[in-house]
Amino acid sequence: MNNLYHSIYSRYYEILLHVLRKSHKAPIPVKAIREVIQEKGFSETEYELLNKLISSDNDSYGLLKETEVGYVPLLKQAPERVITLQEYAWLKVALDDERMQLFLSDELLNKLQVILKDVKPLYDTSNLKTEDIFATINTEFDQNIRAHFKKALYAIENKKALRIHYESKKGNRLNSDFLPLEMRYSLKANKFQIEMIGLKHHKSKRFVLNTDGIITSKVIEYNESIAEKKIGYIKDYVEIEISNMRNGFERCFFQLSMYERESRFDEDSGKCFMKLFYNKNFETEILITLMSFGPAVKVNGPERFRSLFLKRLTAQYNTSSFLNESEDEIN
Repeated sequence: MNNLYHSIYSRYYEILLHVLRKSHKAPIPVKAIREVIQEKGFSETEYELLNKLISSDNDSYGLLKETEVGYVPLLKQAPERVITLQEYAWLKVALDDERMQLFLSDELLNKLQVILKDVKPLYDTSNLKTEDIFATINTEFDQNIRAHFKKALYAIENKKALRIHYESKKGNRLNSDFLPLEMRYSLKANKFQIEMIGLKHHKSKRFVLNTDGIITSKVIEYNESIAEKKIGYIKDYVEIEISNMRNGFERCFFQLSMYERESRFDEDSGKCFMKLFYNKNFETEILITLMSFGPAVKVNGPERFRSLFLKRLTAQYNTSSFLNESEDEIN
């Protein structure tokens, strides 16, 4: 199963495929190769991949040859994207996930279901147990949630606003016009959440609404000049040190995959150092997420975030100690 996640099936493969296809149409200069890597890779991909593509030493991939007008492929034919049986099996599992289905049109979903109807799934999802989520979670997304999700996604992609009637779990109601900025999935709550700006509020007030709390929604136009003044994405970062105890590398890279990040591996210490960028409006969630990794993660900075992390960690330790003492007294 490890072969499924080998580099030939990952982002590197897609970058190589794109570069080779372009080079078959015309010689490709280094600048164009670098642009492809920057567009489709991560911040560290250029460092790892560029030299292997353009160099002629023994460490190169041996796919391109340098000429006076750019690099040309050594392959006689442009490569085709081949989907393996193992990938079909993985796609079968992904397609059975209702969260995945939210991103697909009914037409595409039906088409894929026909293609994969005789494919055996890669694994049985009933054998997996997810920890650290709320116990009372409805894992099904009904038609209303699907409809509101698709409207929100359309509004984000096409720069539209939403007129929403919303009710929280506590019974608080909200009826207003919002500009959706981004959508994210909360692993712990098993819910999609939409970050929005209230267009009828005098200040740039932000809201995070759960899709299952939306009663009605309607896509509307909005005044772009007013909205531009309200949008203010506050970007911050945290620097962490990751050790591989308790499979720390895999856990961290999986759960932090939604965030922009810069990472490097230090061979001497055997640790990974990561600079993680996040929306400051969701700082509490990133704090809780980092705490969930336990001793596998150490927060190195900045000092403000480190202080918040230590404060929350101390509070949790004190609460845990109090509960243990109370339990001893009862026993």
